[in-house]
This record gives sequence, C-alpha cells and structure tokens, in this order.
Amino acid sequence: MSEFTTSEPAYFRATSASPRAKTVQRLSTAMAGFLCLFLILRHSDAAIAHMKQGLSLCAGTVIPSLFPFMVIAELLVCSGGGELLGGLFEKPFKRLFGISGAGASAVLMGWICGFPIGTKTAVSLCRRGVITSDELSDLICCCNIPSSAFLINAVGVSLFGNRRFGLLLYLICILSSLITAVILHRIHPRPASPHPLIRMSTASTGALIQSVTSAATAMLYVCAYILFFSALSGALGELLCHLPLGQSAMALIFGILEMSGGIMQASALSDPIAARQIAAFLCGWSGISVHMQILSLCTGLQIRIKPYLICKILQGIFCALSSCLLLRFFPSAAPVPSLQSALPVVSTPLAFYLLCILNLSLILLVFGIVKRAYTQKKAVPQKGD
Repeated sequence: MSEFTTSEPAYFRATSASPRAKTVQRLSTAMAGFLCLFLILRHSDAAIAHMKQGLSLCAGTVIPSLFPFMVIAELLVCSGGGELLGGLFEKPFKRLFGISGAGASAVLMGWICGFPIGTKTAVSLCRRGVITSDELSDLICCCNIPSSAFLINAVGVSLFGNRRFGLLLYLICILSSLITAVILHRIHPRPASPHPLIRMSTASTGALIQSVTSAATAMLYVCAYILFFSALSGALGELLCHLPLGQSAMALIFGILEMSGGIMQASALSDPIAARQIAAFLCGWSGISVHMQILSLCTGLQIRIKPYLICKILQGIFCALSSCLLLRFFPSAAPVPSLQSALPVVSTPLAFYLLCILNLSLILLVFGIVKRAYTQKKAVPQKGD
C-alpha cells in the first residue's frame, strides 16, 4: 500500500514503487499542476473573488471555531488528559476496533470537535510514541467527521431550514465512522498499540506554549488549503458553466473538491431528494480540501493513503443511503423547501428527542452486535484444544 511522507521531495510516494510507477506519479502531478495554473490564469477574476470569500471564511468561521479546540487537543495530549478520556472507552475500542485507549481519545475528540481535531490529536500521540503509525493510519479513517456545530447549525438550520436534518447527518456520520472502524479491524486485524499509556505531569506554562505553537502551525496548514481550493473552485466553476452539466452534477463536482461549497450548491437544488442525498454524501466524503488538510498534519509520518480514501468514499455512500432510508421513517427531519428556508422550523420537542434516542440506539445496536459476534468467536474452541 502507498504511504505518505514528506521526507523526500515528492509529497506522495510509494516506498516500494517501481521506477515506472514513480515516473507516472511525477507526470500526473505535473499535469495536475499545469491544469490548476491554466484554470487560475484563465479565470483569475473568479479565483480572486473566491479566494476573498475563503479569507472571510477563515477569519470569520474556521479560525474562531477550530483554533481553540486545536490548542485544547494538544494540551490534553501533553498533560495526559486525553488518556484519562480514552481510558473510559479503552475496553470496547480495543475489542471492536483494535484501538488503544489513547487512540480512543483521538476518535472522541474528532466526533466532538470535528476535523481536523481528531487527526491533530492522533498525530500528536504518534509523535510522542504513544501509538504506532499503523494505528494512526486506522485512526484517521474513522476520527474525521464534520463538527456538530457545522452540520446542525450551518447545514441543518442555515442551508436546509431544519435543525433535525443537521442532527440526523451528524449522527449518521458518527455511525458511518463506527462501521468503517469495524470493517478495517476485520479486514486488516491489528492489535492495539503495544506502547504503554504515557502518564505525563499536569500542564505547565511550557506545555501551553508548545500547544499554542503547534496549533498555530496546524491552523496555517488548514487555512492555506481552504484558500487554494476556494480559488480553484471559483476558476473551475467558470469553466464548467459553459458545459451542459446539470445543477446536481455541478454541486457534486464542487463538493468533491470542497465540501462546504458543494453542500451550499446542493441546498439550492430544486429536487429535494437529490439535494439531501448529495449533501449527505459530501458530509461523509468531506472533500479533497479536507483530505489535504488531514494529510498535511501527518507530515513526516508514514501512513496508508489508499485505505483512507476508500474509507471516506464508503462513508459518503453509507451516509447517502442512510439519510434516504431514515428520512422515509422520519419525514419531519426532511429539509424544508428552499422557498420556506427563511421561515422558523416548527417542531415538537417529543419528535426531536425521539429522533435523538433512535439514532443513538442504532449506534449502540451496532456496538452490541459486533461485540456479541466477537465474544462468540473467542468462545469457539480451536482444533486441537
């Protein structure tokens, strides 16, 4: 499997690749670079306008919502607080996913705060020797989902006019990451990290300075990719508008590059079914811009890229299918038509809480089924016993 490292000039390199494969990688990278250069030079006005929007997004939303959590995540790793958090879920995570208690803290941070906080926590643990690079490769496949604030408030309320739809997307994303972790553990079984949990002293001034510095560096990576893909999306949009593509295809193409822009276009579609399925798929897929942010945080570490990309595609498909299925049973969680998106959402508290309980029950059901299968597998006597 291919590995990611920046210790060599190429950003993506297969350590065991043949010279021909390396030549193909260089040519494809060069062609992609020339294509991006052509698009941005050909449609520089649109690229500049979208980059200004990206700057506004970074200054108004991304930095205020992510930077404090990045500092807290780094501080938890330095002080050993993440290990205490992961210790509560160490046993089920080890049995179901082969993830250590420290790795469980990265998954929980990713679920609570959204990407790239989960990856930032996992990378910090790996650099400190708490987890191995193999476990890091598995963790980034299941600890990166959009934050609850983005899905519930931005997507659910602002774009689709229904808070419960955003909550549904958030719970589906968590469930998809759980299923991905189970599949990874079954296909590629790996014991949890043999490294003992490192109990470090409480946070000091030096730990806080180090946490802020590390978070600032990671924040710079995140904003840089947002700006680049904002400019690229704007230039690509000017090119695609001359092609006979439908609105759904345009939203999907934009979302594959940058998630939030694609979801915004999907919310404006006249077909409500296509709108919510594309939005759900993009929430699971997350976008190439997010993937580049995730991989940039892993600079200098060897991780497997192919399983990560395959898992994100599977998560997107699962989210799209799950949203279609659950909305049939809970039509009250369906998005409000665009003409009524500015109206307040009228809902009964009972239906809202029932929806929460149902989705949480689905998560617990998956845990119970897999745990029971694992227990029965251990109870079967082996031949020769």
